[in-house]
Amino acid sequence: MGWYDIGWNNPMANSPIMTGMMKQGVQLTRHYASRFCAPYVRRRRTRGDSHTHARARAAPNRSRGMLMTGRMPWVLGLQSDFNLNPIESMRCMVNPDRGTFLPERLAEAGYRSYMVGKWHLGHYRDDAMPTARGFRSYVGYLNGATIHMGKHQFRSTRCACSHDPLDVCDTLSAPGQFCVTVTDMINATNSGWVQPIYTREFAHTDELLANEAVRLINNHDTSVPLFLYVAWGGPHDPNQSPSQFADATGIARGAKLDSSLYQQCGATVTNQRRNVLGMVALIDQGMDLIRAALFGRGMWDNTVVIFISDNGGLTPRMDQPPSTYCNDPYYGFNYPLRGSKYSFWEGGIRTVGFVYSPNQLLVPQAVQGTQYGGLVTMTDWRATILGLAQLPNLVDGDEGGMDSIDQWDSLMGNAPPARQSYVFQYWDQAGRYGAIWHDLDGNNHMYKLMIGWQGVGEGVGAMGPTQGLSPRDYLVAPPELDRSLLIPGLVSNGLGRDCTPGCMFDITADPYESNDLYSQSASTPQLSKAFAALQAAIATAGQTALSTIASGICAAGYAPESVDTPNDGNAMATAQYCGAYVPWMAAPGQTKIPCNQDSGGGSYYEYEE
Repeated sequence: MGWYDIGWNNPMANSPIMTGMMKQGVQLTRHYASRFCAPYVRRRRTRGDSHTHARARAAPNRSRGMLMTGRMPWVLGLQSDFNLNPIESMRCMVNPDRGTFLPERLAEAGYRSYMVGKWHLGHYRDDAMPTARGFRSYVGYLNGATIHMGKHQFRSTRCACSHDPLDVCDTLSAPGQFCVTVTDMINATNSGWVQPIYTREFAHTDELLANEAVRLINNHDTSVPLFLYVAWGGPHDPNQSPSQFADATGIARGAKLDSSLYQQCGATVTNQRRNVLGMVALIDQGMDLIRAALFGRGMWDNTVVIFISDNGGLTPRMDQPPSTYCNDPYYGFNYPLRGSKYSFWEGGIRTVGFVYSPNQLLVPQAVQGTQYGGLVTMTDWRATILGLAQLPNLVDGDEGGMDSIDQWDSLMGNAPPARQSYVFQYWDQAGRYGAIWHDLDGNNHMYKLMIGWQGVGEGVGAMGPTQGLSPRDYLVAPPELDRSLLIPGLVSNGLGRDCTPGCMFDITADPYESNDLYSQSASTPQLSKAFAALQAAIATAGQTALSTIASGICAAGYAPESVDTPNDGNAMATAQYCGAYVPWMAAPGQTKIPCNQDSGGGSYYEYEE
């Protein structure tokens, strides 16, 4: 979800429920995630028969591994671009023995945890599944995207076969060889089975997810605390929205656009943008349904809602000719922030969010309707939610410490800002670094330092940066924005530059990152102080940063830089046999059993005890 894709930043975005909660809660104006939604995970710890759940809810999320583990990506060796590779993103995400997941910890306080939505944290083995990480049940899709509606609903969008663009194939190791047409949507429980979902009852992915969230609430034992994690499918390409939600955006179908940038695109851009904002409206309806279900069960007054986005919006590639950007499926916008998803500019990592509760003992009246401008990162929600559950952040088994900070007292105005710095990039092999530092004992400004090329390799085998691709660091004005409201001096289009040897910004005075201060970093005591603090934060990160290979994110025999392995075909063959994308390797000590037919005729996947 982009900065300009929500109702409180864009009047064309129809999100009255979420906007109302934000206005009665605490808006997060400096919430930072990672630059894209791809994952990292760890091997399951044996925890007996406990199940997890919490009364705080996090919806839509990104930087999913940061949320679940409380660690920065570079700590687990996931600072590279390789996890954009579709096959790698299924398998090379399990990092053994790197600590517990959030719902596993919440089980210690008696919580039951349920998840619906996008997982994207790896699933090549059964112990990488959500139900092996503390969630009692899971309904959703395991990969990064799915087809939301229509004839091919829930089919994968990861790659395409030459003879049928809606079929799925392993184009990496043998193009066109492992073509299968299977569902992404599954129903799983922690008893070990996974069943495909083929229903056409719901018009859109997020309608199914909202329905499942409501079902879970209605069946929950209200004497037990609940943690419900809803990871919405939208807004995400493919941009698909039921017409009634697209019509609610305020952008007329086929409307003429008041911008020379989009005039050559015709109605294509209008319809793409209507669908993006339509998906936001659909989420808003889902939030209302969940609220009503909690209220009906008598749970609403003791609920905390945490709404966060996993990265910035993915903007059209305006560095390309109109024949390319007019047909892009990327029409999220972060205006007036610079950059896009996949970049470390503010538009890529600074995201919308709020916390809300109807209970004034949890969110006091004194902070309702306020903005919190301190640094909050995706990692911090783990410690914050554990604090609400009265659990310690760090326990035995959380090896290597924790990057998560409990922010609750700061958010509620009972303590000064809890976080002073955020190192958002440490990739030593590529010479790419980045940090934000908050001058809490000085002028209260935030400063940002980026070193190295800030783009991303979007193709296969991107262990190193692909310099030829766009760094997505330009600023793009959304097509529905009234031109009279453009902030003077901001460039609507134009490529940025490489940050070698560095780029430095005062993102409090210059949130648009338009005035590079790097060459002046020694010119004043204030800039010298900030520059030294940023360098120190990055140097400290270097003491814990792991290389991608050394981090153990892949199973034995998998090399992240090598995509031509027999097991890729094994993954596709298993998906074809089972009718869904499911684990295709047995966990240690377990024996893999082929899929069987259940009594309802659907396929499922299980392991021998």
